[in-house]
Amino acid sequence: MRFILSLILTCAFVGSVHSADEPIHVLGIGNSFTGNSFKYLAQISEASTGKKIKFKGALKGGCSLETHARMLKEHEADPKTGLAYGHKYTDPETGAVKSGKKSLKYFLTLREWDVITIQQVSKFSTLEETYQPHANELVAYIKKHAPDAKILIHQTWAYRVDGDFDKVWPKKPGYDQEAMYRDSATAYAKLSKTFGFDLIPVGAAFQVARERQPFVPVEFDQKSGKIPPQPNSLCSGWYKRKGTLRNDSHHANKRGCFLAGLVWFGTITGEDPAALDLSKLTDFKEDDRAFLQQVAHDVVGKGVRPAIQPKLD
Repeated sequence: MRFILSLILTCAFVGSVHSADEPIHVLGIGNSFTGNSFKYLAQISEASTGKKIKFKGALKGGCSLETHARMLKEHEADPKTGLAYGHKYTDPETGAVKSGKKSLKYFLTLREWDVITIQQVSKFSTLEETYQPHANELVAYIKKHAPDAKILIHQTWAYRVDGDFDKVWPKKPGYDQEAMYRDSATAYAKLSKTFGFDLIPVGAAFQVARERQPFVPVEFDQKSGKIPPQPNSLCSGWYKRKGTLRNDSHHANKRGCFLAGLVWFGTITGEDPAALDLSKLTDFKEDDRAFLQQVAHDVVGKGVRPAIQPKLD
């Protein structure tokens, strides 16, 4: 109940300073997992008759809290360094769309942000000792350059059940999806408590969806070159590149990106993700779209959480 009340107050605060036609400006500081969450966020926002979200990402693939903190310190020492975040812009002379690299300070001072998000890289998300002092340094930098922004923590998700847990955590035999979610949820919850920042509970939404519609890997001949059925998956899974089958059990697929976007939208605006008319979004069958919207509704609006609970002191 306390969590739900906190979430309601957070959303009310963000929404209260905006008129219906004034968007909420969001900056996501992270990596490809934040990028996954952005995939459908614009379309989700456009379907709302109330609050809209305008977002931008200061993103670098595989970037941890430690790397974000290191790069911001490098940039402060030498403005020619720490330029690692991709940026697309329109050339004022030619009108051509170009791309380049900018610093975190550039993004923080680009405009006045209403919400700024942070996250840990997935492979370190389970390890509490990897969060600090880097989160402190990053938060202090955000508050220095965007003092009026509300900071939220993007709770990332656990890998698919057929993930390469043994390679990512070789010293933890038998480590699996449930353990990864439990440990990352614990670390994120403690970070949230440390700062008093609310979570965008994407990781929780993935686990709730997995409890209701489990993904069950099927046995198949990898030498055949045929991608196996992957119903109910929220992660990319098996795909083919240059004639070779590969398994990306980390990043979200379309279903995962959609669910993540719904959770972001609901958390930031305080609106019900299940109430949005997303029938024009043809990437999903109607029943699957409704299922994912319901999960987002339950997790964001009702505070539903998976059976696996974080270990808090």
